[in-house]
Amino acid sequence: LSKQEAYVQMMTEMDKGVGEIIRAVERLGLAENTLVVFFSDNGHAFLGPQSYKPPLRGKKGSVWEGGHRVPAIAWWPGKVRPGSTNRGLYISLDLMPTMLDLAGAAVPPSHRLDGISMKRALLNGEEVTARKLFWKGKAMRDGPWKLVAGQGGGLFNLDRDLAERDDLSGQYPERLQEMTAAIKRWQADVATGATRQPDPPEGVKRRKAGKKRERPNRSPTRGRKSVGEKKK
Repeated sequence: LSKQEAYVQMMTEMDKGVGEIIRAVERLGLAENTLVVFFSDNGHAFLGPQSYKPPLRGKKGSVWEGGHRVPAIAWWPGKVRPGSTNRGLYISLDLMPTMLDLAGAAVPPSHRLDGISMKRALLNGEEVTARKLFWKGKAMRDGPWKLVAGQGGGLFNLDRDLAERDDLSGQYPERLQEMTAAIKRWQADVATGATRQPDPPEGVKRRKAGKKRERPNRSPTRGRKSVGEKKK
């Protein structure tokens, strides 16, 4: 199979799987008490020059819009209005605050969540656009403004330039300075304010960073299945 053919098969099977989940929820009478959110965790994976066309710049793993701008679908019969569209600025970090808010769960004072609740966006159609988001300490959004720091980056207004082609750094030096400083503050905050992770259970050691996981030896074909093959 080519990469493109494998990709099509994977998307097809995933689509079937999502359909099975939705039908099961409906069959069990749980639809009106179930929120389903479907989205990708990153932009497109580059499969060759003919696999993807602009307007979005970049690909999976990059800080350009093509690396992380994705559509999302929310399904909740009786709560989320069918066919409605929300063009607010949201990120996957918003899922945890949203689920806690919908469940009525309080966040402990010692916990600081990075995202915001999308409850009013989902239920009332409100749009949040004035917020700051950061990616890898190399890029940030501030409303319609996007800064990709470092060599080869630039300052862009996504309302007018979604393709991130027109660098406005020279025209808006104060905006550039302000957003560059915001990225540095974010980097410092992440470095000093990370949530302490629990110690591993007794007898379990953390795998050292950079150490490759050992894999058992096997022949080139034994134990492998093609993408389109189903288990019996």
